[in-house]
Amino acid sequence: AFVIQRFCSLCVVVDVSSVLIAGLAWVERRGASHDGAVPRAGWSLAAAMAVVVPLLLGAAQPEPPVPPAVARLWVPGKLTIVELSDFECPRQR
Repeated sequence: AFVIQRFCSLCVVVDVSSVLIAGLAWVERRGASHDGAVPRAGWSLAAAMAVVVPLLLGAAQPEPPVPPAVARLWVPGKLTIVELSDFECPRQR
């Protein structure tokens, strides 16, 4: 990613979230009570952010236009399923 100067926003969120959660687990573990219990508030917040942030990021992205090759295959009133892999897409690298 550093060589080609392209980053997938969803991958960055997942990677940063996992590092933050690991750091939170390490800090919380050091400050845990003698029975080893970890406070639930920190884990609840981390879990909520792990679910909500990617959803908001995905919803904020504009819908790309339909390629002409796919639009030609559309039939009104029918379901069209198109499977593809594009190595130029930042989310499929």
